[in-house]
Amino acid sequence: MLPHMRTTLLIEDHLMIQAKHQAAIEHTSVSKLMNRALEHYFAGPIQLREQSQPYRVTTHGAGKGVINLTPAEIAAMRDGDPA
Repeated sequence: MLPHMRTTLLIEDHLMIQAKHQAAIEHTSVSKLMNRALEHYFAGPIQLREQSQPYRVTTHGAGKGVINLTPAEIAAMRDGDPA
């Protein structure tokens, strides 16, 4: 077992009240309760806070093959020069 480390946390009042109440119900200390809660939190899967949608890219001309252009050709097209 790893050694213990003392630290100071700023816990919101309503959370501390709930933690003390739960620790009393379980006949344990708030420290042990917090350790279990942190172990449970870090053992679980990492989830995004918001469900993100897949990133979609709209393409045009699918199935017509790949167009290979050099940087010079791209610059000429951008500048309006007929190549």
